[in-house]
Amino acid sequence: MTKVKSKFIWKRRLNFTYNNKLKNQALDLVWSYILDYENSFNPYEERQEIISEWRNFAKIDVSETDNLLENAEELAKLGIKAKDALHIACAMEAKCIFFLTTDAILLKKKPKIAQIELINPIDFVNL
Repeated sequence: MTKVKSKFIWKRRLNFTYNNKLKNQALDLVWSYILDYENSFNPYEERQEIISEWRNFAKIDVSETDNLLENAEELAKLGIKAKDALHIACAMEAKCIFFLTTDAILLKKKPKIAQIELINPIDFVNL
């Protein structure tokens, strides 16, 4: 099996797993203003619409607060990029246990962040 086909199958399996868990309320999805902001710059209209639909599954929609911005600033001091720091700070504001990401550079900073567990989506599904 080719690497591309294998990657596609994993993505389909992950989407199926997450969709089922969200629909069965085994997971709570958190949405945030920074997701809306970044998605507004997505050059692909179809992808933008699909991403926006995930908002319908969200139990919590995080807005900007002073505390959130302070947490983002502290995360940025650890060498985390500004937008990534805002995403993580939003998850912290929502009292999330996990922050799912495929960003290898961000995952390497995991030991420095005690407030939330950064985890790869594949590893999360296998918990």
